[in-house]
Amino acid sequence: MPLKNMNFADIKEWLTLLLPVLFCLCYTLGIVIDRLADALCMLYSPEKNLFKIEVFRKMKLKVLTSNEDVVNLRIQLKEGQLSKYFSYIKSRLRVLRGTTLNLLLLTIFSLIYFFRQEASNLTLSQTIVYSALIIIGGTAATIVTWISVALIQFSYRQRQKEVENLL
Repeated sequence: MPLKNMNFADIKEWLTLLLPVLFCLCYTLGIVIDRLADALCMLYSPEKNLFKIEVFRKMKLKVLTSNEDVVNLRIQLKEGQLSKYFSYIKSRLRVLRGTTLNLLLLTIFSLIYFFRQEASNLTLSQTIVYSALIIIGGTAATIVTWISVALIQFSYRQRQKEVENLL
């Protein structure tokens, strides 16, 4: 039955039972997306590909030559805070990897929805403009999070090497 013809008053009685099931499904889907994002980042290492671009190569050199990072790591090592610090970075990476994959999927499914539901009611020029907005917006957001993943991943690995040198 299509959603347009559905009577939501009928679902109201089942809502109390339906919501916990939906929450469980959403949580499980989130775990699957998280694992999928981790696997994709391991297969297609964002940090290695990012530094093929000149602007980011220069940024890489700045990170490698930063004495401030080494001083901060020494302080955290003395205070016993390194495990918290690295756990925090790893959690940020997980969130960003999941966000990157979610934005990519959201862009794809938004386009599919747009063409199946909305495009038939619009003129050709409106369809082109709206689909271009979806593609450009979704792609830009995905690229920004992908770059963030690459930079944080690189920074994490560099800090791990610095800690090994300090020990």
